[in-house]
Amino acid sequence: MYLAPIPAQVKGHIKSFTGFSGLQLVLSSSMVAGLVTTTVINPADVARSYMQTGRGNSLVGVMRDILAREGPRGFLKGWTAAYARTGPQTLIIFTVSEMIRPLFGLNVIGGSS
Repeated sequence: MYLAPIPAQVKGHIKSFTGFSGLQLVLSSSMVAGLVTTTVINPADVARSYMQTGRGNSLVGVMRDILAREGPRGFLKGWTAAYARTGPQTLIIFTVSEMIRPLFGLNVIGGSS
């Protein structure tokens, strides 16, 4: 999965709002990118879990059932656990990526850091 547009956009917004640069900008944008990634992926993860436990046969049916029984918040079950897994992973991936890209003659994600 390639999610470079998320940290690039996040970096630009954080830099314009806070004036952060360097490692502070990379770390903060990575954390926010992890929040966005977790929030976007979690509904599909919840539906997948329901299907794996035999609570539905089709993705659309499971999603309708979750929405009917639990409302939109039902899609965010386990969000904290998912972020506890995804947050540090995203932080490490994007921080290391930002550090090694110049070694290969590539621009950092989202322009200059």
